[in-house]
Amino acid sequence: MTMAKMPASRTLLLLTTATLAMTTATGVLAQAGPAPIGAAPLAPANSDPDEGQEIVITGSALPTTPDQVAVPVSVIGADAIAKGGINNNVLELVRKQIPSFAGRSNTGNSNANNTNQNTAGGSQAQLRNLDTLVLINGRRVAVHAIAGFGGKVFVDLAQIPAGAIERIEVLTDGASAIYGSDAVGGVINFILKSDYEGASLDGRYGFAEGGYRENSIGFTFGHNLAKGLNVTVSGNITNSDPLYQNQRSFTSPFFSTSTAVPGSVVTGSLFGVLNPKLTSPSQVNPTGIAATAPNFAALVFNGTYVNAPTTVSSQTNPATAQSNIGLAGTGIGGTYDLSRLQTILLQQKQKALHASLTANLIGDALVFFGDAQVSDNKSFTQFRPTTTGVTLTQGSPFNPIAGTLGGITFGVPSQPKQYYNRDESLRVTAGLKGRLEFIGPSWSYEGAYVHSVNVLDQRQTNVFFSPNLTRALAGGFNAAGVPTPGGAFSQVFSSFSPTSPLAIVPALDPLSRTPNPTTLSSILATEYLHATSYLDSFDAKVTGAPFKLPGGKVSLAVGGGTRKESLVGATDANGFVHGNPNYCNDGSGPLVNNPSPYIGGQQADPFPVTCSTAAAGSRTPGGRTIASVFGEARVPLTGGDFSIPGFREFDFIGAFRYEHYSDAGNSTVPKLGFFWQPF
Repeated sequence: MTMAKMPASRTLLLLTTATLAMTTATGVLAQAGPAPIGAAPLAPANSDPDEGQEIVITGSALPTTPDQVAVPVSVIGADAIAKGGINNNVLELVRKQIPSFAGRSNTGNSNANNTNQNTAGGSQAQLRNLDTLVLINGRRVAVHAIAGFGGKVFVDLAQIPAGAIERIEVLTDGASAIYGSDAVGGVINFILKSDYEGASLDGRYGFAEGGYRENSIGFTFGHNLAKGLNVTVSGNITNSDPLYQNQRSFTSPFFSTSTAVPGSVVTGSLFGVLNPKLTSPSQVNPTGIAATAPNFAALVFNGTYVNAPTTVSSQTNPATAQSNIGLAGTGIGGTYDLSRLQTILLQQKQKALHASLTANLIGDALVFFGDAQVSDNKSFTQFRPTTTGVTLTQGSPFNPIAGTLGGITFGVPSQPKQYYNRDESLRVTAGLKGRLEFIGPSWSYEGAYVHSVNVLDQRQTNVFFSPNLTRALAGGFNAAGVPTPGGAFSQVFSSFSPTSPLAIVPALDPLSRTPNPTTLSSILATEYLHATSYLDSFDAKVTGAPFKLPGGKVSLAVGGGTRKESLVGATDANGFVHGNPNYCNDGSGPLVNNPSPYIGGQQADPFPVTCSTAAAGSRTPGGRTIASVFGEARVPLTGGDFSIPGFREFDFIGAFRYEHYSDAGNSTVPKLGFFWQPF
């Protein structure tokens, strides 16, 4: 057990850290690692164990030693991961180790108080804020399903169990000629543990002031069941509390900088907030058809409302702000402190499991390899309450003036906007590899199939169902549902559907600090969103040395593959942009505009719909197919016993990749480079 005291406002107090290791795994770079399209070829049968073993490093399809690569590849090995002190958050692990991952596009659990970084609680990594290809064991993974309704297009790093990581290889250069156009910003390749013999267990518990806590537990177990047959299993469970702005002095207080403050009224040159001694204007003013105040200025004059400055800076001293407005910390107006409502860090509950299997079916000539990974990640974040402008018509039950009162901001501070995300991932890989001894000892092959899927279910709570909001303000009925001039009850739609039967609820007082809960339950709705992302791919390649030059062996890799990327997503029926659920993406078919019944929610059409074949209400996954062929060669002009001054070793390296996209045409990307060692 270790214990270290640190400033609680800035860092966690690590309470316990325990690790049990029965045996150790193979050295990081001595073990054959995955190729760009799969697991690494086996080392040549006649290789000298004292020489550097050739493996496939990210950024090349050719096996070589790590010190011979011609591209900038950073390797975060097991030792570096352990020394980094982060074993429960994959994004933070790479962000701490590789400076190129700094930047606002690398969003994880800190993505808790903005909506433009829409990742639904997932962790996105981008090198230098550029699109970055994420690989697991050298192969692609399905993107996060949030892309199905307008979110970021990224691979969620949170689905990777941190304890399963053997090493991380980061290519900080563009690699379109090797991997495709989505590698323009670079590549990050997570090599997960396999061929492991032994067991390890680690746990972590941390806490900080304000009640914030996080904990995690991880394990790895591997065993050689027989010669050439190994099973390795790794898993992680991680939990962290939400952290709110008012739990930290550097984000609290945070006052609203706009006039859109719940309960406020902006009309003409007046900006009024309710007197802090009142909960509603109806306490001291007749309302509805009995209202006597001629205008809003009369309510300011009689002390019901306090006229306030139109804006209050978020940097204003709280005491000054309160004295300027005449309020005493009520949370309305200039002292409307948003820090008590908004989160800095997400609440997260993450579970992930990875298992790998290798089996020598026919010695080194035919080796089966496969792995499976599942994850179940839940997250929660909270924003300021939904607000909207409303108008009280003359005679409506809670209108305090004898006329129309506009400029009202309606919101419920006790009911903030909340996001609940749950995404589940599955990835399965199965492949064969081996040597082609009949061609030569350096020749090998490999092929594999990958199925990857990510499913997202999101709930956005406390959005307004606008048809009921308008109806609830109007009143005009008695408790029995009989139309009554000035009646204090309203008719609203039940079940948040304009086609549902009408129900009677008390009329809404939008100026009250404590609106009737029964009425609010008919206005505050929950929007449900669902999306699924699929990836199915097959790839194969052959590598070898066809002949030898004076400078060394010429290396060659050729291969190809095909993959299908599919995406489907939709809000619930109230969130459709168009009223017809069978609206076609290509513009054909009927188009009926939907007047967006949700205020503060998300609006999108079901994605996608095939009008010519889809039955009413049905959706088929849309997607594209990408077919590719690639090749790479390395030609040593000097090296070994054949060298000249200034050119101890000089290799030309060339690569190309041709891809056909079913939706966007063709792409051909060549790349030329060299490896030069003068001395």
